[in-house]
Amino acid sequence: MNKNGFSACGSAALMQVHAPIFDQYLRYQIIAVIYRGEEAATEHRQLLDCALKRDHETAMAILGRHIRACVEHTVQNGLLPD
Repeated sequence: MNKNGFSACGSAALMQVHAPIFDQYLRYQIIAVIYRGEEAATEHRQLLDCALKRDHETAMAILGRHIRACVEHTVQNGLLPD
């Protein structure tokens, strides 16, 4: 999991918590076939930057915006089965 940046923190506890969450995220992405392009990639880079800076307030705002945009994208494009 070195690609996601969390391993840089050196916290075994964080890595244990992150692994199953990331696995569920990947399943969600695969099932819903969601990718919002550069906007989403930018948000992911911003979240990584916040994590490395330990800026949880900014991270929470970005994550909230990111999740809302993913939900809106999913609903608007009919990406979930009926």
